[in-house]
Amino acid sequence: DPIRELRATFHNKDVRRAIKDYAGGELLGVLDERIARLADGGNRQSKKIKWLDNMRMAHTFGSLAYDLGITIKQFTSLPAYAFDMGVRNWVKYEAEFMKNPIKNAKEMIATDYVQVRFKDGYTRDVAEGLKMEGGNTLQNYILKGFQAGMMFGKVSDIVPVIVGGWAAKKHAYNEAIKAGMTPKQAESQSILAFEMATDRSQQAVDMKDLSSFSGGNSAMKLFTMYKTSPRQYYAVAYEALFDAFAGRKNGWHNAARKMAISHAVLPLMFQFVSDMWRMVGDEDKELEGSDYLRAMLLGPLNGLYIAGEVAAPLASLATGARVYDAQIPAFSAINSTVRGVAKIHRGDFWEGTNEIVKQAGKWSPLRALNFTTYYSIITKQAKLLDRFED
Repeated sequence: DPIRELRATFHNKDVRRAIKDYAGGELLGVLDERIARLADGGNRQSKKIKWLDNMRMAHTFGSLAYDLGITIKQFTSLPAYAFDMGVRNWVKYEAEFMKNPIKNAKEMIATDYVQVRFKDGYTRDVAEGLKMEGGNTLQNYILKGFQAGMMFGKVSDIVPVIVGGWAAKKHAYNEAIKAGMTPKQAESQSILAFEMATDRSQQAVDMKDLSSFSGGNSAMKLFTMYKTSPRQYYAVAYEALFDAFAGRKNGWHNAARKMAISHAVLPLMFQFVSDMWRMVGDEDKELEGSDYLRAMLLGPLNGLYIAGEVAAPLASLATGARVYDAQIPAFSAINSTVRGVAKIHRGDFWEGTNEIVKQAGKWSPLRALNFTTYYSIITKQAKLLDRFED
């Protein structure tokens, strides 16, 4: 029994004393909690509240389905593969990939990891949405439409996994050959290295990669929507920093590289691509230096449970960027719905009604209102087409 073996290992007094001396008593609590989650399939203390889960799924479909902008922005996760291999090796092997991209892509597509990730979903909420089933034939057709729209995000997730994953795999293979392994052993080692690098650098979907909050109950999941990437980056960078303080060999070198990637390379790329996307059809939009300073200062800290909502406005205040209200995705849609009601009260009936129907599709827990989610998707994409026409 693997669980019994895990408990026997981590409940050993000597092992627990060594962990406490090296990393502190808090880590012991985390280990105990993770083992307990594994023991019952991740359901421990995960109280499910159906209407909260329905709200989360409505916002997931309303925000991500058929969204070209999400597709483009997700490509910025590619440099995260440099966490493990270093920037120089990452650039070297990405350039090598581009020498024969079709052949190399086919090699990665043939791996079990890529096929399973593409089929099952690339992040917690998407994976749950793809597994949903309707209560009747009509609901099944409605859900199929939503699930088909997630193809945009699935493609934008799997492309970095293929391109960056090939670089990680090739680098690991060459290093294994240098270490004296046979080609067969090196291939096996490289596949493992690719899978582990992807789990650390790309959006989390498996229970083992989710934090206690991200894998928690329905309320916790609602508060951690769209935070798996920054949470992954935070874990990688700050773990390296803690290792450096603990005196690990090459600790400061690794920490400096990973902190630079998580606080400079990745947030700056995402900010730039987001700005370029917003500039489509908007000639008045300009790049703001304060936005880039905020992105660097904040880095992956916005992925922290609750604390991220505090860190974001503080980073904006410190850099002179615009301070936005802290927003939990589904709750921000509720606020917009209330504003729609206020518009009707002021006499703007059609504008208010449009706002209510559009926003209700992003939070309504009632399956009877799924048509409003389609309306939300359609109006969002119609607005995008208008920008391209301009």
